[in-house]
Amino acid sequence: MNERARVLRVESLVKRRGTGSETFTLVVRHLEIHRGDQLCLMAASGAGKTTMLDILGLALRPTTADVFDLTVADTGPCDVWQEWERGAHAHLARLRSHHVGYVLQEGGLLPFLTARENIELPLRLRGTQDAARVSALAERLGLASCLRRRPSDLSAGERQRVVIARAVVHGPDLILADEPTAALDEANAAVTLDLLVELAREAEAALVVSSHARHHLERVGLDWVHHESRVEAAGRVSEFWTS
Repeated sequence: MNERARVLRVESLVKRRGTGSETFTLVVRHLEIHRGDQLCLMAASGAGKTTMLDILGLALRPTTADVFDLTVADTGPCDVWQEWERGAHAHLARLRSHHVGYVLQEGGLLPFLTARENIELPLRLRGTQDAARVSALAERLGLASCLRRRPSDLSAGERQRVVIARAVVHGPDLILADEPTAALDEANAAVTLDLLVELAREAEAALVVSSHARHHLERVGLDWVHHESRVEAAGRVSEFWTS
């Protein structure tokens, strides 16, 4: 049994889209994530990996959930499903901005901001500043000479490292990464994933990564989330669970 503090617990969560034979149903049968856990979602395109990460990141409301609990240090347990039910969007946004870091599939950098300003965004959302933390992360990620540049002036590898810095700068409890190496060549993909895993491990944050790059995921030793897809009379079903 994992004795580290639990960050997330999900039971019988469902997200349904479409109608009739075109219905797609994402089911998270059981999911427990503790501080320091490093998990990967490995499934074909269209299996709902991004949808699942958006739900775990409190950015997308599930259709139903028996249990959806988030536990963070400064607020204790939160019943996320009940927060969605009662329309507590401001509270969910606060939890998301304070406790979740997200490496988006398309990067999501704001083109009119410099690399430094993009990295600082989570801190600004919290109403804080930490120039030393930003500079230390930039140095660690090989971005020290890039901080004044805008995204259009950075290489693909540099942009993705800025995204990682932005995702971890505020010390989140949960880091989500959606295909973080998809736009990178093999060398940059390996370096980028190594950095992400290393930073999460050092912070003892929970990490969930979705990717098609099985060889990279196996190399860094992430634990697998089980997955099964099937076709039923009501449409396609994609189910994820941990042991």
